[in-house]
Amino acid sequence: MQFRRAVTQKDIAEHCGVSRSTVAAVVRAGKDATVSDDTRRRVLKSIGELGYRPHGAGRTLRNGRTQQVALAIPSSDAFRGVITSQMLKGICDAAPQLGYNLVIAAYDESGGTKNNFAHLIRESRVDGVFFYGDSTKPTDARESMLAQMRMPFVVLEKYSEVSPSLVFDNYRGGRLATEHLIRLGRRHIAVLGFGQSYLAFERCRGYHEAMADAGVACDPAIMSMHADFDGAYAYRLVHQWLDEGREIDAFVCFAEAPAMSCLQALHERGVHVPDDLPAVGSDDSLISAM
Repeated sequence: MQFRRAVTQKDIAEHCGVSRSTVAAVVRAGKDATVSDDTRRRVLKSIGELGYRPHGAGRTLRNGRTQQVALAIPSSDAFRGVITSQMLKGICDAAPQLGYNLVIAAYDESGGTKNNFAHLIRESRVDGVFFYGDSTKPTDARESMLAQMRMPFVVLEKYSEVSPSLVFDNYRGGRLATEHLIRLGRRHIAVLGFGQSYLAFERCRGYHEAMADAGVACDPAIMSMHADFDGAYAYRLVHQWLDEGREIDAFVCFAEAPAMSCLQALHERGVHVPDDLPAVGSDDSLISAM
């Protein structure tokens, strides 16, 4: 069912077989107590299929809400990585289905207060915020600031004990990868990670605990957590470790880029993976399947 004119709430009602007032309730409140879960799902599905967009100006005048949410990013590096891109895709897919526009809002904490996080949120006309948590600190002042502003928010890529947060089980991922190599009889497992992020820390913690539980000693000389996102450091390190004659019988890579660089270096050295030396990667993007 296609429309050349703007799709209205009446169109949505006819498409899914409910009253216009029901559609209005779903659009207005998202989770109205008078609308059943099944009906709400049908209405939201029709909204997505027909491409309905609420009239922003009229809606804001009625309820004081902009129906916009912000994704606050500290730099373009926030978009790097398979996990981050999948998380962003989920937000982008869900926001319009719920009648919201997604606003990408960049800020810079190094340039004073004019364009920092607090200024950005105060100046933005949004109803909620997604932001990337600071994994280098146990607490994040932005959480308490947003709470005081009564601004709904979700912390991304960092677990929070007091706020809504979205994070993957990176610890278990690192542990499972290491346990797999240990079951193969490998004991000198090199680590190629990246950065000082929560993700990197948790995957590395899983590695250490799996090694400890198996009674296998970790060798710091074949472990690297580098801030380089593109994996070039991993390529150099693999060649360097092999040149130095390091005792390595497996690689565990805690990001896609170092995993691909590791495979490239091993291929150039005539090392067959996994027959000669197994390597486990993380994130499972299309490139890893290829």
